[in-house]
Amino acid sequence: MAEYNFERLSVLVAESNAYMRGLLQSVMHSLGVGHVTLVRNGQEAVRRLRLGSAISPKAGPLAFDIVIAERSLDEIDGITLLHWLRHHRESSNRFTPMIMLSGAARSQDVASARDTGVNEFLAKPISGPALVEHMIELIEHPRAFVYCASYFGPDRRRHVTGIDRDRRQMTDSNIRIVHGERQPPALTELGHAVWRFYLPNRIRAKVLNGDPTTPPTVHADLIAKAKQAIEQASENHAELVKHGINELYASFDACAKDPGRPERALARMGDTARGLSEQGNAFGYPLVTHFAQLLTEYLNVMTGGHPHRFELLKAHIDAINAVVQQRVHGDGGAVGATLISGLRVAKQRYEARAA
Repeated sequence: MAEYNFERLSVLVAESNAYMRGLLQSVMHSLGVGHVTLVRNGQEAVRRLRLGSAISPKAGPLAFDIVIAERSLDEIDGITLLHWLRHHRESSNRFTPMIMLSGAARSQDVASARDTGVNEFLAKPISGPALVEHMIELIEHPRAFVYCASYFGPDRRRHVTGIDRDRRQMTDSNIRIVHGERQPPALTELGHAVWRFYLPNRIRAKVLNGDPTTPPTVHADLIAKAKQAIEQASENHAELVKHGINELYASFDACAKDPGRPERALARMGDTARGLSEQGNAFGYPLVTHFAQLLTEYLNVMTGGHPHRFELLKAHIDAINAVVQQRVHGDGGAVGATLISGLRVAKQRYEARAA
């Protein structure tokens, strides 16, 4: 039986959140990926990708086989990074497959990534099997690349479907077929309306052990190790969130002790809230992200010295604490609805007192 061996793979992981970087590194190593390069923002990712511009695909970790990038990267976001990878003349390989991660998998986010040329889109919280499934999709079902004036990337049609000939806008004579890794020409040199590139499957050749004609599998031990790495990270994250909540309460207590000069304590509270907001979705606690974002927004607009303004701060912190203490995953169902309603009532009460 053929099995995948990811030891020769070289993967670039771009993730702004340090905790998520560590998690993705653990998952990659548990799957046996041989070369994992971590960067913390889009600018670093561009610098790493530039290094491979004069290097062949066989040159090891500088020539990345796969890029995994968070959509909301710092400095240069994931969509801009993807556009650079696909179009910039200094991109090391404009055909490099990318898996994009996002804590907000809204339809418009998926569409913008697809239309910029992403190969796969994976919503957080990630799981080991889901990540493996997307990697195997890249390996076993690589799509031809389409190049035209309005798009460059893998064919957006994953399945061949019938086409109404009355609606077809071009004939085969408008399409240039290229077999191989020839880099696309400049748009001004297209010559044909559409270029279609059929690429050699170098990644499959790297990772496959055994008979290439039989359906390969990922060893069950690797999947188990990836799941274990994520479960351990989730447990550690719960402890990290509890520490963050303690920091919020400590900042609140500092405000209560010195209500006339709360600026420093409020700044600390804002930093902690932003950190919790970034991590909640990633680990299956979207309500932590939701309440932390509301807290951050309130801190940004909170003005004046009304004695009840701090009550609303505590209501936000209490809501975040309740989510973690009760392990309210997803939207929380009835419990989540109660927490959201409770915070809404607290806000209405504050506004009535402040009027």
